[in-house]
Amino acid sequence: MELETDASGPNPLVMFPVSDAEDGVSGHLYPGEPSPEGSTIHLVVPDTLTDARARVEAAGGKVESENISIPAGQFCYARDLDGNSIGLFEYKNS
Repeated sequence: MELETDASGPNPLVMFPVSDAEDGVSGHLYPGEPSPEGSTIHLVVPDTLTDARARVEAAGGKVESENISIPAGQFCYARDLDGNSIGLFEYKNS
């Protein structure tokens, strides 16, 4: 497996390739601020970041950052009910 590097944003990303861009599952690694309690998983939201932020708060979680824009879209940091760090990502409309 050959990893791809993307240096278009504020931090370089190492992308894991996927054989099917439509239905495949992939991810990336990047240097960033680690959560004091462990790793942060980033999830793509199915609608908008505004809607996802509202769902986190309604479920008792806590949104911990403003929306952060990057070339591919925007994301924010949050905590779930167990205190796990999560990043919620919305792709930019093309």
